[in-house]
Amino acid sequence: MQKKRNVAFIVAVVLSLIFGGFFASLMGNNIKECAKDMIFGHGQKKETKTYEVSDMQFVDYKIEGDTFETETDDPQIVLSGINDYVKNITIHFGDKIQKDVILQIYYSSSAGGFTPDQMYTENINKGSETVTFDIEKKVSDLRMDIGTEKGIQLQLENMVVNDDAKFNGPAQLFQAMISNFGKKIGLERTLLLSLFFMFLFVHFLVDIKKMYNFIFEKRWIIAGILLIFLVCNRYNGDSIAMYDYYVQPGEGNEYIETVLGKARAIRSDEWLVDTPVAMSSRFLDSPYGRYNTIIRGTRTLNGGFMSFSSISSPLYFPKVIITKVLGYDYGVSFGWYGNLMLVFLFLIEFFMILTNKNRLLSVCGTCMVFFSSFFLWWGFPSVFLGASASLTCAYHFVNCKDWRKKIFFALGTSIFTANFVLILYPAWQVPVGYMVVAILIYLIHDNWQTIKSMSKLEWLTIVLALILCISIIISYLISRSEYMNAIMQTEYPGSRIDYGGFSINKLFNYIPAVLFAYKNYGNPSEAGTCIGLFPLPMLLGVYVWIRSRKKDWLITGLLLVGAYLLWYTTVGLPHRLAVLTMMTYTTSGRAVDMLGFLQIVLLLRVLTVIKEEQLLNMKAGCVLAGIFAVGSVVLANHFAPGYMGKIFMVLMAVALAFIVIGLTTKVSVKWRQRSLALIIVISLITGVAVRPVNKGTDAITSKPLAKEITKIVKKDKDAKWFALGGGVVLPSFAVACGAPTLNSVNTYPNMELWKKLDPTGKYNEVYNRYAHIDLQLTDEDTSMELIQADSFRLKLSYKDIKKTEAEYVVSQVPLDVDSPWVSFKKIYDHSGCYIYKINY
Repeated sequence: MQKKRNVAFIVAVVLSLIFGGFFASLMGNNIKECAKDMIFGHGQKKETKTYEVSDMQFVDYKIEGDTFETETDDPQIVLSGINDYVKNITIHFGDKIQKDVILQIYYSSSAGGFTPDQMYTENINKGSETVTFDIEKKVSDLRMDIGTEKGIQLQLENMVVNDDAKFNGPAQLFQAMISNFGKKIGLERTLLLSLFFMFLFVHFLVDIKKMYNFIFEKRWIIAGILLIFLVCNRYNGDSIAMYDYYVQPGEGNEYIETVLGKARAIRSDEWLVDTPVAMSSRFLDSPYGRYNTIIRGTRTLNGGFMSFSSISSPLYFPKVIITKVLGYDYGVSFGWYGNLMLVFLFLIEFFMILTNKNRLLSVCGTCMVFFSSFFLWWGFPSVFLGASASLTCAYHFVNCKDWRKKIFFALGTSIFTANFVLILYPAWQVPVGYMVVAILIYLIHDNWQTIKSMSKLEWLTIVLALILCISIIISYLISRSEYMNAIMQTEYPGSRIDYGGFSINKLFNYIPAVLFAYKNYGNPSEAGTCIGLFPLPMLLGVYVWIRSRKKDWLITGLLLVGAYLLWYTTVGLPHRLAVLTMMTYTTSGRAVDMLGFLQIVLLLRVLTVIKEEQLLNMKAGCVLAGIFAVGSVVLANHFAPGYMGKIFMVLMAVALAFIVIGLTTKVSVKWRQRSLALIIVISLITGVAVRPVNKGTDAITSKPLAKEITKIVKKDKDAKWFALGGGVVLPSFAVACGAPTLNSVNTYPNMELWKKLDPTGKYNEVYNRYAHIDLQLTDEDTSMELIQADSFRLKLSYKDIKKTEAEYVVSQVPLDVDSPWVSFKKIYDHSGCYIYKINY
């Protein structure tokens, strides 16, 4: 028997390596190009297509004869009805371009319209008569914005699709697969995928129940081992690989692309803001000091500076130590995955309390939160960690007998309570705060006898923990008062007031969200929701509450909070009531997120306390399941029309019906367990592919431009920079390389600079905000234009550049300028990127 088991294990290892290597060979940008050519290019019309001017629609262009002149800063040329795989596009101009211009190309591959994540930026150099760029996408419509300023003249002749395009075939695909085996990144992909397949094969070699019991019991140790593995390999889940689309594409080492998964443009708050800001600290004399002089190109409060209040983040000091000992990328990896593991583990502990230690229910609830589109697309809202960990630690403080553990849990309660308070995002804190109060009342009621019998020493420990918590909060507020005062006075985000309104439709998005990671959706972050099975938990909660003689305090509290949030997210609240209950500090679109979380907590509690006699008979259960499944899918399709295919909707309806029968009907224990297992599977499918696996920060640091900027910064570290061209991406790239960039994202307004450029305050409403800044240089007077709530365009006059004291420009546009106020000396030119020394 042992010999057979050993043979089976060896076979499993070999098969895992084969499968892992095969699928690893199919990954990488080279494979993507070949695969797209084979899928879309071959078997379709591949002849060259020429589109004349008469085939195009022009917006904000003045047309006189064959001359086109831009009338605004956002001119558009739209070409509809392409409906083909586009390898490349060539634009022919009737005459040479008179000046360098920026070309932005938007493509639409569905009925979803044009979105920023489906856009390329190209430079058209002065004197050009043609410009060619690659799309390599199935395209329905195209939009070209030629020039991003008013008054640009050009003569457009035609546009040619797939001009002399060479399509890859099976031979090129096979060659690309072979070449991937010789790369380091290919070997890493093989290792990771082989481990995954080995885990699957183990299910056939051991007792599954014993295996999962072992994993559950040793979950903290296993998480620690996994974290060490991830940190040692410098892995993180950032979408930093997006920079390869915008800055010197294809240049750098192998890790300019993700190891596994897909970089997400929509996660720009991370890769375009948080990551560059954090990377800039490497170049500071005091990386953990109070101020960062690289962000905004001036003294800016350093969000990661070290202070007493830093202990509110339990991973902060270990991350600092790892960064100093091992290097920056290792610290990033620890912070990234360490935080995720804490959330996952504390959610399990939290749900274990509410489900009377039911393991399957606790893991199911954790997966419904952790792998939801809300949690993963939004960027891991820390409200879950603070709320679950503080309540968990408080519960165990009351119930444990070991004084060493009591001190540990008292400290944990203090730290995580401060962590929750210092999120400083009331839009989520207020609604989830009501949930915390309901759960806390239940815990106090349920443990009242133990609480009453606590000793004076235990009460003294509670008081000391409370003092520590308040001290952390006060320390944080004092140390960040400069930032908070500045941001509260801005036009955006400033202060906002909301009385609620209809947003309940978002709770049905858990159904289409299963596809968000695999099929483009306009804004999956905003549409994301917890996998709450709404409205089933609310209905079951009311049903169990009515049928139970002894009312469950937790179900009662959650139903009251849920009803209030339902009111707020459907018709809204009266002014006075909203103010009294602090709901003006949230919005309907944010409160509904926490209402989704409440559904999960309520469902777990109902399934914990529901009695056998309260379950439905099979006939009633099937009717409920059918109505719920069909109704939920129909409503989801109504709110996301055309996104889900018919087969997918049928499968989801069947799955939901199976789940509802298993949870509400008198069926076997195995059926109920399989229903919970199916929820876990749906949760995993929803979330497992959302975040990529990325190695270090090589997507930036290995770029030739990054190395050149860093070299200049080391010699002239105090010099100020501008980033020109490339929209808002290049300024963030420059900051990540240590360049003090004036038009990098203003986390709060650089009023000293803006008052120099706008002494009368004419454009105060434009720049007085958190904002990304797109720079253009002009011969006209300096002006500013709001693009959207968090970005504006700065049209900086050549004569005003001196006021900024900038000394360098990193650019994706050649600067051939004849100006009496300023000149630019080119010191770097490579792959469409330039660096200029400014001379006044």
